[in-house]
Amino acid sequence: MFSALRRLRAWFHPICLLIRLYWFSKRKGVLSTRSCLFRPSCSHAVFQACVEGGFLLAFARLTQRLAICNDDHRLIREHGRPTGLLVATGRVVPLDELSDRLRARIPDLNPPKELPTSGGEDEPLLMSP
Repeated sequence: MFSALRRLRAWFHPICLLIRLYWFSKRKGVLSTRSCLFRPSCSHAVFQACVEGGFLLAFARLTQRLAICNDDHRLIREHGRPTGLLVATGRVVPLDELSDRLRARIPDLNPPKELPTSGGEDEPLLMSP
């Protein structure tokens, strides 16, 4: 019972209210922001930290995410295969923590679909547009 009450009270914490306003603004098209690199997204991670541990944990999570969520990152490869993303703080983020949007942009994880090179008698050759 105490846990449920604490979670309900956390929803009305100023940080959680600001995040919910941010989500509402994004959904209604008022804000145009880039997508988060990570899964869960930065706002969801901070919201969850606020619900679970209050202001201090939420603030720590926010500062951690702000430090790594920028354009200063590069793909790390081992034996020619991508293994993670090196972020500005020097931390290597595993591929499974990256957002689906970012994972879709890594060519080695999403090889192009191959088209048949010749058509059979009943099957015409597929042409790419």
